[in-house]
Amino acid sequence: MGAHEERFSLAGKVALVTDMASPLGQAIAEALVRAGAHVHGVNADHDQCVAQVNALRRWGGASGHAVDLRNGMAALRLARLLNEELPRLHLVVSTSRIAAATPAATFIPETSSETAELLGELAFVQELLEVLKAGASAEDRARVVLVGQFSEAMNRQSLERQAKESAARLASHHVELNLIDLRSPPTSAQTPSILLVVAALKGYLQGRGVSATAAR
Repeated sequence: MGAHEERFSLAGKVALVTDMASPLGQAIAEALVRAGAHVHGVNADHDQCVAQVNALRRWGGASGHAVDLRNGMAALRLARLLNEELPRLHLVVSTSRIAAATPAATFIPETSSETAELLGELAFVQELLEVLKAGASAEDRARVVLVGQFSEAMNRQSLERQAKESAARLASHHVELNLIDLRSPPTSAQTPSILLVVAALKGYLQGRGVSATAAR
């Protein structure tokens, strides 16, 4: 472990990773646990979720939630559960497709699938606002990081507008939103793209900034 790794500490922080079913989500969850955070990880497959949480507990604190976030009502129930059970939440890293519980409320004409997925993620984050606010302060903001193929969106301007509007609303509660643009979906836990995303995430959490398509 190098000096840079030793300085990266999330001791005492609580994080949510929305997609441990993917190699990227697994890698992010492991990096956060190793840095000292207690990670709540989501995987729709119950057996996989249990196995992944047990593996993470070799390095630190971890809890699992076998929830399919592509089901809007299931996502809403998870958000409400976390609001009830957690005293605070400091970090949300979303790499998954999340359905909004009320699609009509977030419907925009001519919305691409990428923007619809972003709206679902933002709606999920909004449901977590109370517990994020509890973990945030002016000196130490809570963080929300959305990872996806944003530059490939058909209506990228609409996507960026939605992200920036949400970022402004969250900022008033000391919650910072950022997007990491993933040019192609990683297929292995050791691919360069995953290692780069994890490195970018660490840099962002250490205040060094991160490459984003919107909402910096």
